[in-house]
Amino acid sequence: MNTDNYPRVLFPEGFDERSAFECSMKGWLSAQVESESGERYSIYFSDPVRLQQDLDDQVRRGVPCFAEPGLIVLPEVTIEAAQNAVQFLWREGFFKHLRAYGGDKSETTDGVFVPTFIASIEQPGVELTASD
Repeated sequence: MNTDNYPRVLFPEGFDERSAFECSMKGWLSAQVESESGERYSIYFSDPVRLQQDLDDQVRRGVPCFAEPGLIVLPEVTIEAAQNAVQFLWREGFFKHLRAYGGDKSETTDGVFVPTFIASIEQPGVELTASD
């Protein structure tokens, strides 16, 4: 394993240039972080506007809060911002406080299905640059 590319952000299967472009408009992105040893961490990026919308929706339904595992709030959800945040948070030890799971593409952990995430920013043939 080439250790120069870790930790790395893994995107859901089928994530493409259009998905990357749309994530800033949607204000959220669900992904994973993979460590050098193959451990993975589920993360959820949100911008402040989307976070407030999600909280308001939950409160309207009678839920007292909004929470997502591995929530990371960014000023704007872009691929570059997500990758920069992951690198910063890795150095700060943020991921030590999250539960990691093995490097299988999908698995079950305590009866909870862990979705398959296989497209990464380094994957050949997947260019993740937003067009104007």
